[in-house]
Amino acid sequence: MLKYLSLKYIYLFVIIIWVPFQIFILGVDGAGVSLMLLTGLVFVNESLRFRFIQVLQQKPIIWWGAWVIYSFYNTIYKGSTHDSITIFFFSLFIPFLALCVTYLLYLKSKKILFNTVIGALTSYLALALIFDGHVLFVDRLDGKLNANLIGIYSFILVFFLLLKYVHKQINFLLCFSLSVLPFSVIILSASRKSFAALAILMIAFFLTKLKGSIIKKTVVLGFGYLIFYLSASYLLESTQIGERLAKTTEDTESHKALQTGTVLDYFGDRGVHYYYGWQLFSENPITGIGLKNFIKEAPLEYVLHSEYMVQLAEGGLFGSILFVLFYFWIGSQLFRLYKSKKELSNKILVYAGGFGGVLFINTAAWTYEFAPIFILFGAIVGFILSEKNNSFHFAEY
Repeated sequence: MLKYLSLKYIYLFVIIIWVPFQIFILGVDGAGVSLMLLTGLVFVNESLRFRFIQVLQQKPIIWWGAWVIYSFYNTIYKGSTHDSITIFFFSLFIPFLALCVTYLLYLKSKKILFNTVIGALTSYLALALIFDGHVLFVDRLDGKLNANLIGIYSFILVFFLLLKYVHKQINFLLCFSLSVLPFSVIILSASRKSFAALAILMIAFFLTKLKGSIIKKTVVLGFGYLIFYLSASYLLESTQIGERLAKTTEDTESHKALQTGTVLDYFGDRGVHYYYGWQLFSENPITGIGLKNFIKEAPLEYVLHSEYMVQLAEGGLFGSILFVLFYFWIGSQLFRLYKSKKELSNKILVYAGGFGGVLFINTAAWTYEFAPIFILFGAIVGFILSEKNNSFHFAEY
């Protein structure tokens, strides 16, 4: 139990539950000064360790670290819309440090890491239901906490539960039982992007069961189709997420006056973001307009809701290249592992399902400042590098 009191485990737990904890319990420090101080403490403490220096030399860490440095200074140069430069810096640095710390802890002890992340994510969802649950009487789970963010946290929780299962830390019955909460919360949040990401993850997990004889495969496929048909019918006809999925191609009132006259109009609100995002990229192709500056450059009252257009429009070609290098490294390494280590196929499929889910979330959300996304990436990077170089495991330090 004392192992969970390590500064790094505490740090991951805190950055996951920080928002609901600050809003519903702490009630002060809305700027997150305490979290920034904790981040500084963890970084200084780790930077004195040889293993952390080794972590900073790994390719995906280098790519994303370079992206953070470039994006910060590029935005400052372009003129930041952020109220505080310090808060802006930590909004980029915290996910990066979460990536590094998760990678370290994966190599140290997968079990403790998974338990810490699952405990924190479950606490997040519990706080959301306890303090925001009253809004379900009139609407979806979208109170003081953003419904889409709640959905993303739920998706990541299912991902880590499946990791515990494929790594043989829990049995299927326990994994299924623990997954009821995040599955339910995604439905209650009516987050379309999270629902689609979850579907991608579950398809990947379903593929792990297509092993064995033709009879077994036929039974699994038949059972899977039945579950899919019944679930899809119920969700589409009887839930808010079904209503929102049916309205995907419709614009909200604030976007109806911004018809682009292109095929992107058929993609609802998000299509408008792609249209104006591409325009801004065309006008500023090399370095973009700087992070979060879309809101002042485009005729919209929202930040850019697409990670891909954020990279192009706000980061330009320089930022986009670093972004692609990071994501391409993860995707290509998972593919290589799958081709070379068939005995790991079940694990690789679940890791790939989590990665694929994030790729879809990126189509309708900016994710570069969502620390739990980079905790997910940290686990994937840890898996890839530990399997590529088994000697890189290390003991307590």
